[in-house]
Amino acid sequence: MDIRNYVEQLNKLENCTAIEGYLRIVLIGRPKAPANFENYSFPLLTEITDYFVMFRVHGIHSVSQLFPNLAVIRGRQLEHNYAFIMLWNSHLQEIGLINLIAIVRGNVYIEENSKLCYADTIDWNVIAPSSSHHIRLCNSDLLFTVCPKECPNNCNTKNPKQCCHSNCIGGCDGPGPLDCVACKKLIVNRTCVDKCPHGYYEVTENAESSKLSPLIIGKIQDMKGCTEINGSLYISIEETKGVNVINELEQAFKHLETIQGFLKISRSRPLTSLSFLKNLRLIKGRTKERNK
Repeated sequence: MDIRNYVEQLNKLENCTAIEGYLRIVLIGRPKAPANFENYSFPLLTEITDYFVMFRVHGIHSVSQLFPNLAVIRGRQLEHNYAFIMLWNSHLQEIGLINLIAIVRGNVYIEENSKLCYADTIDWNVIAPSSSHHIRLCNSDLLFTVCPKECPNNCNTKNPKQCCHSNCIGGCDGPGPLDCVACKKLIVNRTCVDKCPHGYYEVTENAESSKLSPLIIGKIQDMKGCTEINGSLYISIEETKGVNVINELEQAFKHLETIQGFLKISRSRPLTSLSFLKNLRLIKGRTKERNK
C-alpha cells in the first residue's frame, strides 16, 4: 500500500488489521510546512507481511502515534534487503513501536532523521536477527518489549516474562494459539497452527489455511464430495501442464453448495467458465478479502 503526498491518504488504513504486502508512507508535508497527524491513529494494525518505509514525512513525531500495536513485519518481500526504513523525516523524535517484537526477515535502515535520538541503543538484532542494520542518529527513544531467551520475539506484551504459544509470533495476550497477535505459520478459524488440518490446504500468499492451494492440482481431488468449505476458497491457476483443469475442478466441486468465507479466482487463464461451481448456492462472507 502506497500512502503519499497528502496526509488524508492515511484513511486508506482505516480498520486494517494486517497489510498483505508493503506499506510506504512517503512525501507528506514539508520541513517548514509540516502535515498534521494529530487525528490519525490505527491501533488495529498488528502486521505487515512485506516491508515498511517512512520517507520524507514531515510533521510526524512518533511512529507509535500511527501504529501503537504494530507487532510483526514479516519481510517476505524487501526494499533493497531492508524491511524497516526510516529516512529523511525531519520532525520524527521517536520510533515508539513498543509492541514491535519481530522483524522476521530483512534489515533495519534508519538515517537522516534530524530529531530522532537514541534509537541506536535498541538491540535491533533481538527484533530483527540480522548483522546488516544501518542506523545513524543524533542520539534514543523508546522502551520496547524484551522477551526471555527461551522465547525470543514471542512473549506476552503485557507480561513479557510469559512466553506465548509456539505457533505465535510477535506477541500474544494469553497462553494459547487463539491469543496470538500474529501466527508464525498458518491460521485456521482464528487459531494459529503449524500445519493445515485434514481437508485444508496452505496458500502461501497470506499464510491462511482453509483455502485451496493454487499450486497443487492433484490435491483438488481431495475435495471430492465436499458440500461445504469451512473457510475460503482461492483458485489461481496459471499452468496446467496438460491437465484438463476444467474437468478436474468439476469433479472436485460438483457437490459444493456453501462457502463460509470468500471466493477468490484470479490469474486463471485456463478458466473460461465457472460451471464447475454450478451447485454453489451460498457465500456467507464470514471472512473477507480486502472487505470483499
